[in-house]
Amino acid sequence: MLIGAIFVAVSVVRAFLPENLQIENATIENGKIVMQNPAISRRNKQDISYSMKATRALQDIANPDIITLETIHAEMPVNDTLIATVEATSGIYDRGRNTLDMNAPFSITMNNGLVADFQAAYLDINAGEMETKKPIAISMKGGSIVAQSLRMTDKGTHCYI
Repeated sequence: MLIGAIFVAVSVVRAFLPENLQIENATIENGKIVMQNPAISRRNKQDISYSMKATRALQDIANPDIITLETIHAEMPVNDTLIATVEATSGIYDRGRNTLDMNAPFSITMNNGLVADFQAAYLDINAGEMETKKPIAISMKGGSIVAQSLRMTDKGTHCYI
């Protein structure tokens, strides 16, 4: 029984997750594949590398496109000199839609000193859009702003507060 469960877990993980995903351990609990310390590093279409790791990822066997991530740390270059670091409590990634629902507080820190604290946000990765209807606080050297909502479009080119 245990060998069969391990085979199913490995088969589902290989079928639905990227090849370069690293996982320390995977088990099946309550109909979900539970992966310990998943990490991934890749390059986007612009050949810019990024990385993401979490303490746990939970993937529903019945709906494998939905992956819940816990304690997330990600680093993404914005351009040649600017790097964004994301620290989040949790998020839900939908592989089919290529969206990320950051459903708990998280922060984005840029290496230029800008810090943005969010309550939650929804990201449409393909469209390059992010939206939150909850308060956001942005601070940097020389100033800060608090807004009740935020919408970014065109991969961050346009920002509406």
